Amino acid sequence: MQRPKRGNIYIRLIDELAMGSGRSPGTQRYFSDGHSEIVRYLKTHFLLLSLLGICHGLNAADPKRPNIIMILADDLGQGDLSCNNPDSKIPTPHLDRLAPEGINFSDAHSPSGVCSPTRYALLTGRYAWRSALIKGVLNGASPPLIERRRLTLSGILKSRGYSTAAIGKWHLGNEWPLKNPSEKVTPGNINWDQPAQYSALDAGFTYHFGLARPGWAFMENGRVLAKPTEVFDLKKRLDRYRSNSSSLPHSRS
Repeated sequence: MQRPKRGNIYIRLIDELAMGSGRSPGTQRYFSDGHSEIVRYLKTHFLLLSLLGICHGLNAADPKRPNIIMILADDLGQGDLSCNNPDSKIPTPHLDRLAPEGINFSDAHSPSGVCSPTRYALLTGRYAWRSALIKGVLNGASPPLIERRRLTLSGILKSRGYSTAAIGKWHLGNEWPLKNPSEKVTPGNINWDQPAQYSALDAGFTYHFGLARPGWAFMENGRVLAKPTEVFDLKKRLDRYRSNSSSLPHSRS
């Protein structure tokens, strides 16, 4: 078994980032509508990020510091991976390869059945009901769930010399500068020219790329790549897509 040589950590919180990538042409057109510049940037960015990760791995000073990739996926069951279930209907060749090259834990328990509290517990080591979120998940305009100065997994690794990155779905809340602090947090009331006052960078991460909720845009290291013009509303987007799906080449009768 070949062990990882050297390198830094890239924690990946993934399940709603690569919009338009690896999908059918019709779906890609839907996700790219009005956001073509962002989608092109996203594809380029992922290529550069992959190369960056390789370079860090080859140049790290401590040979005893392994690379760590953590993938948090919503609605993924243990039996969905073919390395754990030969009868799985979902091909997972890359994850199957990771299993014999590392450690495959067969007894694990999630701190919650939904997104935000699971992420909170994973990063802080605390039950989510000890936070401000007693049940449910955060909405797009929610304040940060991880308290400032709260020690996190990414912060611990960062203090040990790792570079830590969160890529994809964050869903732990951001804090944005408002044009009018007395009004609600809406895309129209956020000063998008300024960086976020709280983002994943404030939870111990060196790098972050994800969604700038409550706006419909991508953000990198606390700044949006393009000013959002509408509220992040996935249901509205999906309804619009479904209403146009009959005219797409891949649609079924």
